[in-house]
Amino acid sequence: MKKLLMLSVVGVGMLTASAASAASYKWCIDYGTADALECEYRTLAACRATASGVGGECTVNPHMLFGNASTAQSAR
Repeated sequence: MKKLLMLSVVGVGMLTASAASAASYKWCIDYGTADALECEYRTLAACRATASGVGGECTVNPHMLFGNASTAQSAR
């Protein structure tokens, strides 16, 4: 039971870190499908280099522009 609790804590920590780091990168590749943003690029040049090989379009990370969308919607 103790191992299960420890694994759960580690798993939640990893998910939280992933969400936070995704919001910190300025550039995303938009693949043109629902929820298909890959926000892993610090520079537009790096984003464009990847997009040229896999397809898609580089856009500014919406979290950088608008913050957390769920927070903005709940304020209405």
